[in-house]
Amino acid sequence: MKDSNLKVNLAKVAVASAMAISVSCTISGCESKQVKELKELLDSGAYSDAAFYYQTNRDKLMNEDLDETINTSADNIYNSYLSGVVDTATAKTQMLNLKEIGSDESDKYIDSKVELIDSTDNFRSGESYMDQGDYLKAIEYFNLVVEADPNYSAAQSKIKEAEKSYVADIVAKADNYISNGDYSGAVNYLKNYLDKVSDNKAIQDKIAEAEKGYVDSIVSKAENYINESDYSGAINYLKGYLDKVTDNEPIKAKISEYQDKMLDVLLTDVDTYVKNGDYYNALAGIAELEKDYGESQKLKDLKASTEKSYIEMVIPLIDDFVKKKDYVSAYSLCKNAMEVIADSDELQKRYDQIEPLKPALLNEMKISESEYFEQLTDHTVIYEDVTGHTYGAGNLYRLHLHNDGWGSSEQGYAKIYLNAQYTKMTGVLTMDDSSDIGDCVVTILVDDKKVFQEKFNRSSEPKKVDIDVKGKQWVQLMISYPEQDSESSSSESQTYTSDMLVSNFAFTK
Repeated sequence: MKDSNLKVNLAKVAVASAMAISVSCTISGCESKQVKELKELLDSGAYSDAAFYYQTNRDKLMNEDLDETINTSADNIYNSYLSGVVDTATAKTQMLNLKEIGSDESDKYIDSKVELIDSTDNFRSGESYMDQGDYLKAIEYFNLVVEADPNYSAAQSKIKEAEKSYVADIVAKADNYISNGDYSGAVNYLKNYLDKVSDNKAIQDKIAEAEKGYVDSIVSKAENYINESDYSGAINYLKGYLDKVTDNEPIKAKISEYQDKMLDVLLTDVDTYVKNGDYYNALAGIAELEKDYGESQKLKDLKASTEKSYIEMVIPLIDDFVKKKDYVSAYSLCKNAMEVIADSDELQKRYDQIEPLKPALLNEMKISESEYFEQLTDHTVIYEDVTGHTYGAGNLYRLHLHNDGWGSSEQGYAKIYLNAQYTKMTGVLTMDDSSDIGDCVVTILVDDKKVFQEKFNRSSEPKKVDIDVKGKQWVQLMISYPEQDSESSSSESQTYTSDMLVSNFAFTK
């Protein structure tokens, strides 16, 4: 009985001992010699030796669960890096040694620590560049930190701080340009940095300030031209800077102001024409000014009011000529008016009425041969005869006569081909106010037969011409000096100039 109990007790003791040994292995891990030696190497920081030891004893260690040990070693390496015990390169080398030992899971943990080392290293580099005042480089490194960890608030704060300092530095350098009056240099300098920071409002504000100063200086320099009454120079100077500033409205406004002032000067003659009721020449002058000042509202308003006044004056005159059946005068007046007012329904209506009725004008005829006989076409010029009568350009000609006393004689003439198509030739002959004192003779031949001859001088009234040309082929107009008396040696002794105006010559069928 005792022996039986003893056996039972011994069995119980054996079981208990086995359980105790099992619990002891669980607590201590029942580590093998190789695991213990590997851990000792890792704990001592001999990571290269540990990697070598692992490779040497790989067959005995590869099935061991070493992740926790490896992760702890990775933490130790990172902490040593943070405390400055090891540098970046050493810490990364030690991490690579750990990856020779660990599993795929521990490798991920090691990689996360390497990323932290890189971020920390970039953060420190950013701070270092901040201390050196190289804010752009600092921003570059802080951005690397944020790329790795978008939630890294400290790096984000550093970026804002660096950008603020960077912008302040740029603005301060731009102020140096501005203080030296180099506004253009300041603008160009600042624009180079607009895209290099996310918050560039301070740079934009400084650009606006510099451009305003730039524009003010440009306008101030333009005033130098104005002081010399050189409006054209001021306008051209300002136009040269329109594309060189973002806000060019002040320059445009100043150009407009100077153009109005210059226009006031140029409109002096036009205003005189308007006051004298010479709307034709006023509109001709306005047309010339429109080439350079067509956008001026003042010029547009003046043109509109002058056209209105001209039409109100000329329509009754045209109608009166038509009533008198003076279609030549009506046509000439209407045609002249339409040359400066092209879109008047009233004038077009009169033209359509008169054109079939009017005779052929000299300026529409074939002048087969001529010398010292010129058509006067400048509508901006008022042509005046010796009695003060004025004539409009177009169907107006000048016969010229001059002798220089040395054998050179200039005697005007013109031959007009009729082709037996007309019955009557009418017009006005009068001495041009530019003529010298002295007599001249105007002769008209029809088919070589003298049908008109008249002496003119500075006391002569205008002479109306009304000549029968029915069935005739040619008309010739000539100007000459009067025949000399017997005591004069020759006509060459007459050295004065005489010019005759040939006005409104027309040919009726």
